[in-house]
Amino acid sequence: MALRNTTNQSKELELTPKTTQESQCNPNIKTATIPDQAIAPSIQDIFSDYENITEAIRTACIELDLGEMIHVDSFTLLDGMSAIELGDAKTDEKCTQKEAILESGIREDMSDGEVIAVLDQLLCCLATWLEGNTLVQTVFSFYYTVNSDDIQNRIVRCFTRTLVKIMFSFKEAVHRAGVQEEEDAMDLSFNYSFLEDIQPNAIKEELANTIEWYCSNKNLSPANLMDDLTLEESLVLRLRLIQVLYSVTCLLDMFPDLSFMETAYSHITDAIKLIAFISKTHCYASEVTQWSVYGFGSSDLTLLPPNPRKTSLLPFNESAVCLKYSLEDIASVISILRHDNFRAIYQATTSFSKDPIEKFRPNVLARSYLKSMICYREHLFGNFQFDIWLKDEIKFFCNPPSLNSTSKMSAKPQTRKLVNLFLTHVQDTVIEVMHYLCLSRARQYTTLQQTIFQSLGQMLADADSFDVQLHKIGEQFSPQEAHTGYYVSWVLYHLLQIMTDYLQLGFEYDLYSLFEYHYIFWYLEYLLGCRQSCGEMIQNLLAATSEAVGKKGKGSGAKKRNKKDLETKVQAFDSERIFLNILRLINIGYLRAIEGLKLANKIICPEFDLGKKEYCYEQRFLPFSYLSTPSPLLYEKYVKNSDIDQLNPEDRDKMLQSSSKHFQVAKTGLDNIDVKSPEQEKILKVVKMNIVTMNLAASGHKMNNTNPPQFDFSISKQFPIIRLF
Repeated sequence: MALRNTTNQSKELELTPKTTQESQCNPNIKTATIPDQAIAPSIQDIFSDYENITEAIRTACIELDLGEMIHVDSFTLLDGMSAIELGDAKTDEKCTQKEAILESGIREDMSDGEVIAVLDQLLCCLATWLEGNTLVQTVFSFYYTVNSDDIQNRIVRCFTRTLVKIMFSFKEAVHRAGVQEEEDAMDLSFNYSFLEDIQPNAIKEELANTIEWYCSNKNLSPANLMDDLTLEESLVLRLRLIQVLYSVTCLLDMFPDLSFMETAYSHITDAIKLIAFISKTHCYASEVTQWSVYGFGSSDLTLLPPNPRKTSLLPFNESAVCLKYSLEDIASVISILRHDNFRAIYQATTSFSKDPIEKFRPNVLARSYLKSMICYREHLFGNFQFDIWLKDEIKFFCNPPSLNSTSKMSAKPQTRKLVNLFLTHVQDTVIEVMHYLCLSRARQYTTLQQTIFQSLGQMLADADSFDVQLHKIGEQFSPQEAHTGYYVSWVLYHLLQIMTDYLQLGFEYDLYSLFEYHYIFWYLEYLLGCRQSCGEMIQNLLAATSEAVGKKGKGSGAKKRNKKDLETKVQAFDSERIFLNILRLINIGYLRAIEGLKLANKIICPEFDLGKKEYCYEQRFLPFSYLSTPSPLLYEKYVKNSDIDQLNPEDRDKMLQSSSKHFQVAKTGLDNIDVKSPEQEKILKVVKMNIVTMNLAASGHKMNNTNPPQFDFSISKQFPIIRLF
């Protein structure tokens, strides 16, 4: 239907056959068309000032040839291309097609198969949001999430309302933590209603009543988890799942009361079991060819920025896996709360932040809960003073005399004042590091560049300053209580770990060109050597403190306990030192492999203008310039010691054989580790394959061409498999 405004006739184009005859070349017409069925009686008043000119236009079009348009000076071709068709969702972004949806949408008489299909599609919307998409294109693309009162089917209405309340808790957790990316934060401007006026108890009561009502109508007993589930039992399982998920969100909102966290952990375990059985019963869902009939796909695209990212809902099987992984990660966050020392918390958080091979994890929701719980209002987990845990961590790590109760200097007021001042200085930086571990791995890389290394550089300088001051106090008592390098060693140990992780992050996200691998592995070998030296220094400090305290111990029992504690810590550092040496050998193996392949013309360095290669090198290691220790390796030192362009072409086979030998020695070291971690198992597999590749390359296999090698990071994200072509 075409309309013409009759309230301002002087500004409107009056269409008659005569007008058509007079304008035959590239015409345009200022009209808007809408489907006849889209004009509902409720909106007729809006168009009361318009006159129906549909027949006039159709008559005029008869005399137009293909490609011709009616045209006037006041309405250009651009205006015509920008026109919208009222009621058409493709062009009319404000159109919700409410009448069409209500006519054929969620009906009261839907079959159980249709209901299961709708509920499973809603779970797909939830999983797609957890993957990192916007609410507009996922959960709120379902018309009834913002119009739940229009749902006629009781089960779907109850499920949808509960899902909206769950999304509200999830949204609050994400924005409270502040670890989301830009697209995750866009829902703040959507102004959606999350049923804030409905209390949690009302939702729980509605869920319980709906399950009881359905079971009584179908003569079902409470559904048990079994292999052969009927259609009706499968539907009840989905209601139980949303019921358990809502209980989990309510319990997580109770933080920092840790007593509720174990109950939440138990509910998460139940939810994971339910998802496993629900995924087996998806076959009961009715086949749907057009989801828009049920109200899906009615997103208000005006809420999104121009040219939004296209989003497709995950298939149900992938959605079930995504939900399972998300719940497992939240359970892992709760398990971190069980640790009773900062060292274990830091290691668990570091392990959690590293992306595993599997897709979907850790997603923004799990990382948000982790960040919110770690440092809640300057308290660890909301209950423990952060500085107390830091003091215990330093004492466990290197046992400085200033924190040892048997040392005379620890009782001195000036010593206590300096220690408390140091902990106050470093507390903000430690919290900043913990927060950075809760970011996505890609965001961690930029955060390290922009802020973390600057803060750690200042923290290292503070530690050195306090060590000097405490050393002067210790010398007043005895040479055995000298306080040289204790706090610096603690800071440096963790700093070197973060520096190593920063360079390896570049491999995870393919940030390095092939010609850059040589100086990346060269710098990594240097950092690993520094970590070895730092570990040896800490062992010496532990031995010195233990010896000084042991002489003052009361009786042989105290000496035996001190000796046993020292042996345990020294053994831990010995194991780490051995593994660090293995990693150094692996990095040297990559260096020799790259050098041999470069001499075989399989790795070609691009031609640079004067100084460009030096510029690339400096940009890669620019964040390290904020640190005084370890000393940054300048480009001149790299050129002097390890420049790949200075190699002799005749040494190709020698380099490849040397690479194989270094990988072989590393393999022997890994085989000698009795209990290997999953990461060590992956590294061992990579090393074995690289030994074979380098032996073949040294014998001339596939070395008669210039095809570049492939560095495959599919098994380990830090150490690639070298493949020749």
